[in-house]
Amino acid sequence: MFIKSLELENFKRFGRLAIEFPGDITVIKGANEKGKSSVVEAIIAGLFYDPSKSNESIRNLKSWGNEKLYKICLKFESEGENFILEKDFEKKKSLLTNIESGDTVDNAKDIQKKLSQAGGYQTAELFLNTSCIRQGELSFLDRKQTITQALQDIISGGGISVSLVSILKRISKSRDELRRGLDRGATKNPGIILRLRTFISDRKELLDEKKKSFEEKNKIIESLSALASKYSDLKRKLEIKERAKQKILATLKSVEEIKRLNIKHADIRKTLDAVANLEKELSRVEEQITPLDKFDKFDTKQYIGLRGEADGILGQIKNLESAIGKLKAKGVQFQKSINLKYLILILILAAFGSAGLVLGKIFYLNFILLFGVIVWVVGSNSMFSRINAKKMERELANLNNAYRDKGLKLQSILANLGVRTIDLIDDAKNKLGQLKSKAISIEGKIEGIFRGESRDILEKHLKEIEKRIAIEESKMELNKTVQMPTHEEFEELENGIEMLSKQLKSLEKDAVSLEAKSSHITVSSEEINLLEEKLFSLTRELKGAEARAKVLDILYDSLVEAQQNAFSSTRSVIEEYIGKFISEITADKYSEVSIGPNMEIQVFSREKGEYVTPEGNLSRGAIEQIYLVARFALIYVLFPRDRVLPRPLVVMDDTFTNFDSERKLRTKNIVKELSHKFQVVVLTCSDEYDNWGEVVDLNAI
Repeated sequence: MFIKSLELENFKRFGRLAIEFPGDITVIKGANEKGKSSVVEAIIAGLFYDPSKSNESIRNLKSWGNEKLYKICLKFESEGENFILEKDFEKKKSLLTNIESGDTVDNAKDIQKKLSQAGGYQTAELFLNTSCIRQGELSFLDRKQTITQALQDIISGGGISVSLVSILKRISKSRDELRRGLDRGATKNPGIILRLRTFISDRKELLDEKKKSFEEKNKIIESLSALASKYSDLKRKLEIKERAKQKILATLKSVEEIKRLNIKHADIRKTLDAVANLEKELSRVEEQITPLDKFDKFDTKQYIGLRGEADGILGQIKNLESAIGKLKAKGVQFQKSINLKYLILILILAAFGSAGLVLGKIFYLNFILLFGVIVWVVGSNSMFSRINAKKMERELANLNNAYRDKGLKLQSILANLGVRTIDLIDDAKNKLGQLKSKAISIEGKIEGIFRGESRDILEKHLKEIEKRIAIEESKMELNKTVQMPTHEEFEELENGIEMLSKQLKSLEKDAVSLEAKSSHITVSSEEINLLEEKLFSLTRELKGAEARAKVLDILYDSLVEAQQNAFSSTRSVIEEYIGKFISEITADKYSEVSIGPNMEIQVFSREKGEYVTPEGNLSRGAIEQIYLVARFALIYVLFPRDRVLPRPLVVMDDTFTNFDSERKLRTKNIVKELSHKFQVVVLTCSDEYDNWGEVVDLNAI
């Protein structure tokens, strides 16, 4: 497998990131907190995590402040073919696509199998304990872990929790937990077998005590059962009497309620009847008002005005008749009278003519004109008008016609109102006012009777009352079989109820006393059954513990033997590689390495002339270098150089912090040699690794 690129979305500090891996050795450079370790986590998640699952390791990798999970896309080459691996942890989907053939795989197990074939790592634990060296991981002494233990973990192919030495320690611890105290009897912290034997003995004694208590409790229960039977019989009798009493009381209550409702019903009905009478009276008044409403619209002023006009015309008629009578008495048909319009014209011209005498000659023309007009008027008799008797008679006829029309109009007004005189109209209007006042008074009485309510509300109340009366009557119908007792019979019924109640209380008191005794006996059949089951379980557990102790003895001996056999086959190869690599890094200062049967490492110190353990004898840097080359050695053992495939990935995140410059340079040569078979990714914050391989600068992305 050769990873070509990595794309991330919503992953830890990266909203989006696209990064290429251009060479056999790719140096990913970035300042602190730029996400180098996040890139390592993304490679691990892309290669090994299953998006269909949900666990803390997966959730902890989501982008900060974002609720959605992330996407990872890895492009890689394997066996000459190019692939795209897409993992969407939000949608819980995986897809592996062969770019050349177009074939796809979307099953997580099949994808992991293909990745294992391409990269050589079947589990994340194997990858993390061999080819992936994360930041600070070489500083194992900070975690109180010896180099011997670290090598044992690597060889076991897993983490510390599954190392062979740890397994042996756990087995030894388990054996001790099982057998502790058997050889010397009582102890403060007995083992499982001794503890189980003690528990079984105690449970047997407790079970005997519980059975005795249970028998006593059963006797109390039988007594309680007899009391319960008697109590049930008395209670049934009491319930019969109480039901009879309740029916009697319910019937009496219904009778009283019906009486109360009938009174209320009668009051409302009386109110409605009173209102109905007033409404009838109001209707009669309104019937009397209706024919008189027309007088309310009569315009008295208009009528008086018309009558005044008629009287004026009558006066003219009388004057004209008098003038005609006088003419006829004189025996003439007409008489002269001065025509006022001509007289006014002459006076105006006379004034202008007089002004002409004073103001100038031009105004003499006015004087001449005045003289001519006077001569014409006198000569033509236009100065005088004549009063002709016949003309006056015609005018009189017109006036009589006008007077008759006015009279007819006045008569029509009175006729339309159905009266002969205006006095009758005044009487009708007075009567109309009295009737309206009476109507208002009746309406006020109706409103006073309703007291803010209305007929609809009162009628609704009536219906509700009638409904409630019907309900009470139906209740009485249900209890019609009840014979109403006399006072003495009812008193006797109540006494019987009281006596039964006292008897029930006495029984209750006895039952409480028995229950109190029973409450102190907390044992039950379920508890005894549980104790018996627990005793059986403990006995079976004891047998299992004893058998397990024997199995652990055999397993421990077998694993110790297997450890020796398994390690002997790889010890010489690992010693060879560690010696070779540490010799190259330290310039032959350390070149001889010995690994003991329990995988403890010793390095030959030329200064001391003997093999020494690194802890307490070598510097921190030297110890870390030995651990690093032990990882390199294991990679070469797991993936021999004579095999073409698979091509594993080696990741080193700030691995060489405690190396001096000379040893870093020598380590570079080992990494170069390693890159001939492995793809190497070096993550650092320093520029001194720029010449190790192709550089990808996170600061520039």
